[in-house]
Amino acid sequence: MNNDKHLISGEEYSLKDLFGGNWKIVIPDLQRDYCWGLETFDKNKKEQGELVSQFISGLLDGFKTNPKDTMSLGLIYGYEAPKGQIQLCDGQQRVTTLYLLVGVLNRKLGGNQQLESLLMSEFEQKDDQETQLQYAIRESTLYFLSDLVYHYFIKNNCALDEKNMPEWYYTEYEQDASIQAMLGAVRGMESLMEKEESGEINWQNFAMFVINKLRLVYYDMGDRSHGEETFVVINTTGEPLSASENLKPILVGRILNDEERKKRSDEWEEREEWFWKHRNKNRHETTSDALSNEFYVWYWQLQLLQERMWKRNRAFDMNPKEMFLKHIGKEDEGAEEYDSTNRWNGDLENVHKRFKALTLLCEEIRENSALNKVLTFWRNVGTTSSESISLDWLRNKSNVDVLLPLISFCEKYGDTPSFTQDIVAFARRLCKNSLDRRYERVRRNEDETWLDWRYVVQIIENTDDINELLTFDTFRPGTFAKRINRVKIACWYDSDEQMKRRYEKEGLDVSSMEMNEALRFDLSVLWDKEDYAVEDVQKRYANLDLLHRCLSESSDAPCDMANFYRLYRFLQHWGDGVGHVPYCTWEAEGFKFNEHKYEASYKREYQDAAFLALLSENDVLEVLKRHIAAQYTEKDIDLPENVKPQQYFKMWMLLKVLIANEKKGKLSYYWKAIGCYTDAGRNRINSDCAFSLSNSCPGYVNRFGVAEVNDMNYRNSLLLDTPLFASGQEVEYSLFKSKQIPEEELKIMDEYAHGIYKEFLTQYALWR
Repeated sequence: MNNDKHLISGEEYSLKDLFGGNWKIVIPDLQRDYCWGLETFDKNKKEQGELVSQFISGLLDGFKTNPKDTMSLGLIYGYEAPKGQIQLCDGQQRVTTLYLLVGVLNRKLGGNQQLESLLMSEFEQKDDQETQLQYAIRESTLYFLSDLVYHYFIKNNCALDEKNMPEWYYTEYEQDASIQAMLGAVRGMESLMEKEESGEINWQNFAMFVINKLRLVYYDMGDRSHGEETFVVINTTGEPLSASENLKPILVGRILNDEERKKRSDEWEEREEWFWKHRNKNRHETTSDALSNEFYVWYWQLQLLQERMWKRNRAFDMNPKEMFLKHIGKEDEGAEEYDSTNRWNGDLENVHKRFKALTLLCEEIRENSALNKVLTFWRNVGTTSSESISLDWLRNKSNVDVLLPLISFCEKYGDTPSFTQDIVAFARRLCKNSLDRRYERVRRNEDETWLDWRYVVQIIENTDDINELLTFDTFRPGTFAKRINRVKIACWYDSDEQMKRRYEKEGLDVSSMEMNEALRFDLSVLWDKEDYAVEDVQKRYANLDLLHRCLSESSDAPCDMANFYRLYRFLQHWGDGVGHVPYCTWEAEGFKFNEHKYEASYKREYQDAAFLALLSENDVLEVLKRHIAAQYTEKDIDLPENVKPQQYFKMWMLLKVLIANEKKGKLSYYWKAIGCYTDAGRNRINSDCAFSLSNSCPGYVNRFGVAEVNDMNYRNSLLLDTPLFASGQEVEYSLFKSKQIPEEELKIMDEYAHGIYKEFLTQYALWR
C-alpha cells in the first residue's frame, strides 16, 4: 500500500476529512450526470420522487435518534491521479448530494467557517474560486458549481428564483442535466428544512453531525484503468444504471490513445446533452436515459438490419449493451442471426456519425417546411389531430419503418447539395410505404406493395443519388446482401410510382395530390388502367376529392351531393350493410349510414369499376341520381307487411334524401346504427293502421330494441329517425309516443311521399 497517497484504501472518512484536505474530489469524465435532484422512478418503478429528499430525510432521522453516533454511508471507490486529485469511480451521487448539503447548511446558518472551508478553501475564494468538489464531466457544470458555492452558499448575495436567476447563471445551463439536478437538489433540501418544525432541529448541531459523524469508506482502485473497470463492475452488478451510463466507461475507457479517448468522451457528452435537451417532457422524462437508450437501439437496428435480438430462435428487445460488448464470431452459435452480412461495427466514430444523422433529421423537420408538411400529414392521416411531427412521436416503435430509413438517408446524403429537396421526395415515398403496411394496400397486378424498412436501408446503401434510389429495381438478382426471414421483397418502383413520375414531367402536381385524405400517397385509383391525359387525371382527382368531402359533415360539399353520394354508397354496398348490429337486440337490424373507413374504401369502391368510371364523369351529381333511380321501380314505395329491413331502408333512405334536398340540408351524420324491428309491424306509429312507409319510423338501435326519437329532435326532418311527416306537418309528440298518429295525417304524408318519389323517377330513371 502506498501511504504517500492522501486517502488510504479501507479507511473510513468523514466529510470534514474528505473535503477538508489539500486535495480535490473529482468527478471524472467517464461518470454519468448527477441526477438525484431530478424526479425519477425508484428501482422497482412503483413510485415517483427525487432521491435527495429521501436521502436527507434519512440523515435527519438518524440525527434526531442518535445525534452523537456515527452513521455509515457505505463505500466510495476512486484513485488518485494526478497527485492531489481523487478521481471518484463510484459514490458520485452520494458525495455530490452531501457536498450540496454542506452548502445549504452554511447558507442557512448565515456562514460557518468550518463549513465554508469544506466548500472552497480561503485561498481559492480569493483566487480562482475552485471548489473542493470538481466536475470534470463538462465545463459548464464546473463553472456553475464554482459560482453556486461562492455566490450562493458562501457570500449569500443572490437568490435562485426560477423567474429571476442571478447574472452568473447562463441560459446554456438549462441544457446541462447535472446543473438542473443540482438546482433541484438545493431547492429540495431548502424546502425540506423549511417544513421541519421550528425549534425541533438545531441546525448548527445538525451541520456538525453532517461533517463529522457521517462516514464513508474509501477504496483505492490504484489507477484509471482499474477505476474504470471497477466502475463497470459496480454499476452492472449493483444499482442499475441506464444502458448509456454503463456503456460510456466500457467503450470510452478501453480506448488507449489519450487524444482519441478525449474526443470520444466529448462526443459522448455531446450526445447526452442533446438527448437531455430533447427528452419527452410530456412523458415526464427528467433524464436523458430513455432517449439515449433508444438511440443506441436504433444504431444497432440499422447496423444489423434487425428489429430485435434473436437467441435460440426467440426474439427479444434489442439491448445496446449486449450488442456493443458481444462480438459474435461466425463460428459461434447464433452468429447468422446476429451478423449474417458482416455488418457488425460498434466503433464510436460510426455511432457519432449516426447521431449526427439523427440531429440533422430533427433539424430538417424543424426547418424544412415541405418535409414537416409531409411527415405531419403522415402522422395525422386518418385522425382529427392537427399536431405537428416531432421526435417524441417518431420515437414510437410503430414508426420505426419511417424513422430508421430517414436516419440512414441523412447519414448517406446529408452533405449533398440537393439534400433539402431530396429528403422530401424520399419521405413521401417512405410514408406511402408505411401506409401500405398499415392499410394492407395491394395495388392491381401486384402481389406485395409494402417493402420492409431493412430492404429500404439496403437500397439507400446501394444507390448514389435520389433518382436512382426512387427508381431502384428491387427484383434485380443479387440486389440485397441480407434477406429478411419470412419477409417478401416487394416492388419499390411500382406502377403507381412510374405513373407519378410520368405525370409530374407533364406538369401534374403529384405531391399535393398525395397528401389528400382520400388518397394517402397512393394515386393508383386516379389512372386505373387507362392512359389519361393530364386534364383527365386532374378531373378525376377533383371528383374524388369532392366525393370524399361528401363523407364529412364539416366539409363544404354541396348538400344534395353529400346526400345522394352517401345513399349511392349504401346501394352499392360500399358502406355498412343492413344486418345484426353487435351488442344490440336480435329483434332488430340496422346499419351505419355514415360508415366510412379508408381501408374499406380502398378495397371496395377504389377497386370497383362503377366508382372508377364515376371519377371520369363531367357531372357527377347527375350521374349519381341516374344510377340511384335505376335501382328503383314505381311499385317499390308500396311496401308489404312482411318487408325485410334491407328493402325497407332502401326506400326509407331515398325518401329521407329527397326530403332533405328539398330542405337544402344534409342528412344527419350521426355515427350510431339506425335500425328497425325485423317484424315490420312493430315499426308502426299508428298501431291500428296498416304498415306503410308513412306509418312507420326506424330508430337508433341499442341492446333493448329500437329507440324512439326524443321530443327535442322529433321535428327535425334531417335526422334519420324522425317520421316522414316531420318535413312539414305539425303533429304532437305525445301522439307519436303513444303510436296514435291520426290516420288523416298519415294519408297526407303518404300522398306527399308518393309524389316526390314519382317525380324523382320520372326525371332520372332511364328505364322509363
